[in-house]
Order: sequence, then C-alpha cells, then structure tokens
Amino acid sequence: MTTAFKKLEVKKYPIAAATSKGEAGYWKKFNFPVIVKEYSAINHVNFCSSSPGDFLVTCSSKLHIFSTTTNQVKRTITRFKDSAFGARFRRDGKLIIAGFENGAVKVFDVSSRTILREFKQHSKATHVAGFVPSSTQVYSASDDCTVRCADIPTQKELSCLQGHNDYIRSGDSCLLNSNILITGSYDHTVKLWDLRSQECTLTADHGNPVESVLLYPNCGLCISAGGNNIKVWDILSGGKLLTSFSNHQKTITTMCFDGSYTRLLSGSIDRHVKVYDTTDYSVVANLDYPSAITSIGLSESGSHLVVGMADGLISIKEKMKKKVEDNLALKREEPVRGSYRYFVRGQSDKPQEGDVVVEKEKHKKMSETDTLLRRFEYRTALDSVLRCRKIAPPRVISLIVELARRDGLKFALSSRDAAGIIPILNFIVRNICNPRYSNILTDVANLLLDIYTPVIGENEETDKLLKRLKGKLSQELLYHKQAFEVLGTIDALTSASTIHSTNDDMMT
Repeated sequence: MTTAFKKLEVKKYPIAAATSKGEAGYWKKFNFPVIVKEYSAINHVNFCSSSPGDFLVTCSSKLHIFSTTTNQVKRTITRFKDSAFGARFRRDGKLIIAGFENGAVKVFDVSSRTILREFKQHSKATHVAGFVPSSTQVYSASDDCTVRCADIPTQKELSCLQGHNDYIRSGDSCLLNSNILITGSYDHTVKLWDLRSQECTLTADHGNPVESVLLYPNCGLCISAGGNNIKVWDILSGGKLLTSFSNHQKTITTMCFDGSYTRLLSGSIDRHVKVYDTTDYSVVANLDYPSAITSIGLSESGSHLVVGMADGLISIKEKMKKKVEDNLALKREEPVRGSYRYFVRGQSDKPQEGDVVVEKEKHKKMSETDTLLRRFEYRTALDSVLRCRKIAPPRVISLIVELARRDGLKFALSSRDAAGIIPILNFIVRNICNPRYSNILTDVANLLLDIYTPVIGENEETDKLLKRLKGKLSQELLYHKQAFEVLGTIDALTSASTIHSTNDDMMT
C-alpha cells in the first residue's frame, strides 16, 4: 500500500505590523447621506452619550433633536428669538444647554422643551456652553472674554475666570475631573482653568485664532485647531508641544473624537473631513463634502457621522448594517418527475451530522519544488526556490527545515561551485538578521563554512559576500551589546526606585 506524498508546507509567520489599508474601507461603509437643508449655517453638532444616542443640531434660532433610528427631526426647540450657539446634551440626555447671541445661557428639558434655567452673566454673545461632568454646575465662555461657572439648583454664579484678550469660541471639560476646563480664543491662546483655585493654570500659544479645542478624558493631553494647523499639547509636562500637523488647505473649524478616542476627525472650510490615528496622528481617511464644513459629530458607537455646513446643509451618514438572512426560507415546490429540476435535486444540499460523505480524490498538480523533493533531488530543489524572480523567504526557510528533517541539507549544500554558492550566501546575508530566520540561517552558515573553508579565497565574489556577512553579524552583535547596556541601566534605576520607596514606607 502506497502513501500519498505530502507536499512542502510553507510556514506562515505573523504579520510584522498592522496596516491601515482597511481604514478607508471602514469609512466607505457609511451609506449615501441623508441631506437636510436649513436656512443658515450649522454651528454645532452634539451626540447624546446615553441610549438611544440622539444628536442635537444648533442652527440660527432653532435646536433640532434628530433620532438615530429614523434620521429625522424628533423635536425642535424654538422658544427663543436670538441665535443659539454650541448646544449640548447632558450625559444622561435629559437636559440641553445652549448659549445665545444676547449673552444668555439657557437650560432646557428635553421631553417638555421648557426653559428650566436662564443665566444672564455674560454681556456679549456666548458661543461655548456645557455641563460640568459629575456635577450640578454649568460653564460658559463668551465674546466678553470671560469664562463663567454657575450652579443649576440655586441659579447662582460660582466663578468668573478672566485671562483671554479676545473672543472665546471653543471650550471643553474633563470627563474624569469636574474641576478642569479648557478654552480656546481668538487671542491665539489655549488656557486650562482650575475651578478650585478659580484661575488659569496653563497657557499655550497656538499661533493662530483657535477655532476648536478637545480634551482627552484623563486630562493628560489636549488638542487645539486654528488656521490650518492642529497641535497636541502635553498638559502634564506644563503645556509642552508634542506635535503639530497640517493636512487642510484652509482654516479648520471643528474637531471631534470617536467613542474610543483612537480616531480624531477634523473639518475645514476646504470642504474636507480628515480622519487621524491618535497613536501617531497620521491621516488614515479623507471624506469630501459639497460645502465649507462648520461642525462635525460622530456617535460613540460609530454608527452615525453628522456634518454641518456653512450653507445650511446637514449630512447624516449611517453605517451600513449587514443584511440578516432568514434561515427559515420558504420551501420551493416539489419538482416534477422527468424535469431538469428533478434531475439536479439535492446537489446544493449540505451534509448533516452523521451523514457519510464520499469524495473523489482530485489530482492536484504539484509544484516544481515538491516534484524535486519527491525524486530526492535536494540540491536542485534548493536551487529552484533560490533562483525565482521573487524569492519568498518563508518558502526557502520551510524547504531548509524539510531538508534538515530528511538529513539532506548537507547533501544539498555540498559539491557546489562558486556560482552555486553565491545565491545561498546572498539569501543568508539578506535575512540572517531577521529574528524569524536567524536561528535556522545561523546553522546553515556554519554548515557552509565547515564544507567550504578549504576553498575560501579562490573566488573574489564569494569572499566579498563572506566579508559582508561578517560585517553584518558584527553590527548586529554591537546592537545587542548596546541593548543589554540599556537594559542594565533600566534595571538599576528600577531597583533604586524600589529601594527608595521601601525606605520611605519604613520611615512612615
């Protein structure tokens, strides 16, 4: 009884680095947008954090609440005459706050649309208003260059923060620390405010009028947008500028994070929305729109992307959902005997548990390498994979491992002239420093040296390759030595800090 020849199994190595090839495809999954037309520019879009995740659109003297289920207007609040700015939901979705052109700040009840509170501390238009997280307080920033904080139950002003010299058009609060606020102004500065001390604790110069600011949940980093530049500031290092990047051609007007804070979206009057990876702030996707973009919002679940434009257009894109197929399909009528349907019946049925499946063995054409291995022509098999137009290192390594398993590696490497040794040496020089292949190729290099040491110096090209191999290995050993020195330094610092903390604990 003969056994079937087992083909060479090429080892699959893990991908070294993840690629962002599918990122653009992810944003293309958002279906054709629903377009809503208003009569004036859309100045702000805000998504509710709680279920069902409705979103709020601020436009002129209207506040529209859209449903994420139907993408239609659910409620409209119009109980005011002045223009509204920067309306936002409270995190529980029960209250809405908005600033107004006359300087007032109003709090609305979502269900009844009534005005619950009205604060009139500002003397000019208020473009920034929001709820302080985990608190009953609200904050606001106005064109009168002040930042104010008030208490909702008592309707009293708690603090008035001064420091900006021009209009304040953007602001944000920290999710994990209710005492931290950040504002951006047309005086080119970004300021961090501490409500406990009621003063500015950090100032960063953006270099352009600041249109939008965002704060990470842990208050460690903040992002500012002004002109066509976006800058990232390290708050914990005293406002150090970490990076600055510019991918828009015109002024950036708005920014937002996704729900996991791994993606940053920016909109500009150049009609583009850029998507950045927050690990290195590289552009991973680009979206085009028909008009200048003034506001943008992305739901925490990533299901809806809403963009407001200067001409009053609202683009609502919803991520396409997979069609759920009904497993209980309607049974087709029984085919008539003698018909074609009767003859081919059952061919599309799948075997069930317990069925005996009889399959005819299909003859598959073997590759050249497998054919040579089957004939025990090890030397020719090794040459066949090394002389391909595009050498695949995993395939070469898999063949070397198979030859070693068959005790044929030494036979495949021996009895070669200079022309036969050169391809092997070239492959070793290129791949020996790759940690995936270094163990195997080190053994191959040692075996080559054992076989051909007596003839070293007879061919100039092979001698050059051996010198390159020696230099590459020397450089690799130097890298390893430096890495171990760094590791030793880190261990020493870690040990010293551990001893220091232990001594402090003993003293206390």
